[in-house]
Amino acid sequence: MTPSTWISPRGLETDGGDRITAVHVAWRIAVALLLVLAAGPLRSDGAARGAASEPRAATLVLLTDNKFGARCLDGSPPGYYLRAAPWEGITTWHIHFPGGGWCATKRECGWRAGRLLGGTTMWPPTNNVTWAQNRFGGILSSSGEANPFFAQWHLAMPVYCDGGGYAGTAGQVAVGKGRVVYMDGSRIVGAILEDLLTNRALSTATTVLISGTSAGGLPVMRLCDALAALLPRASVKCLLDGAFFPVTPASERWRCFFPQYALPLASSPFFIVNPAFDKVSLLIGNQLPNITNPVACLKRIVRSQTNLLASLQSRLFRPVPEGQAGWCTERECSAAQSTAASVYSSILSIVQSKKGFGAFVPVGLVAHSTITSPLWNSMKVAGTPMLLAVARWVASGNTGHPLLYT
Repeated sequence: MTPSTWISPRGLETDGGDRITAVHVAWRIAVALLLVLAAGPLRSDGAARGAASEPRAATLVLLTDNKFGARCLDGSPPGYYLRAAPWEGITTWHIHFPGGGWCATKRECGWRAGRLLGGTTMWPPTNNVTWAQNRFGGILSSSGEANPFFAQWHLAMPVYCDGGGYAGTAGQVAVGKGRVVYMDGSRIVGAILEDLLTNRALSTATTVLISGTSAGGLPVMRLCDALAALLPRASVKCLLDGAFFPVTPASERWRCFFPQYALPLASSPFFIVNPAFDKVSLLIGNQLPNITNPVACLKRIVRSQTNLLASLQSRLFRPVPEGQAGWCTERECSAAQSTAASVYSSILSIVQSKKGFGAFVPVGLVAHSTITSPLWNSMKVAGTPMLLAVARWVASGNTGHPLLYT
């Protein structure tokens, strides 16, 4: 049975016209994935089960003497957290780039340099329990129960400390009052990859998943094809989480920063996880400029409609009177729905036109980043949990039908 390009809430339509329920889909996918992965990194012996279920710490690797001369905004050495697989012989890797916005002016970058996202000095040498819950949840978890498909992989997570989406090359920049910052995002990525390839056995990987949340999506788009070329024997796939922003760049040169323009040019397979009503993208797009509680406003919109497809054809929302705190006006409701429709249409257009691509687009969810949150193993679309949708795509071939969950 060959899966179709569309998985709807009613079940799974197949090329042969058959239909099976979402429960059957989830059961069959789970069995198939366990069989596939058991042949590789997953093992059935007791020691393996124990290693998979026990939390494992990630250790901060600082690149003090990197040949790229890369520094964080505040001048501290760049680094990344490394959590090795629980036993030798595992050749599956996950590299995750966390988000954290950008600094758009010298003043903003100077302010950011003295804080958590401007350097590595405030980051602990290992992730303790609280830190693990806040920074290593969802797809990054080492718990076999919370993250059954990826907990046993090698994990590398760069510290986001350059303020420019890991893309800067300007080096030292004066920001006033005798202060300087270092805009070395691109060099930081180069230094981290060199260390992983040279000193951490990434060069022997057979499967690599590169993911990025929000601003962390930018290096993923830049690196995916390049790393695939460096590792010709490996299966390299990339995942974007909350990285779609409905922004029209001021000039052509900035289009590569946005997936709606960059992904159609990608050769490697991508999977997109993105709520249609992404609260951050709506705020960045200035669609909700005067709302005192934008999240409540968006939830009000979502609750008033069955799904986004219906909203594209009719306005099912009932906005409250102008000026009432916490909700949207009719104009703002309309703008939010229009923006969500644009995000939804862009994702569908890209995924349906690219072999090996996939997407998980909850239309009734108001959120931003999701793969590192509790939503990772609780959010479902078409009866399929997010973690199962991603795992199925990772285990699939690179040239098959796109997998769409919406």
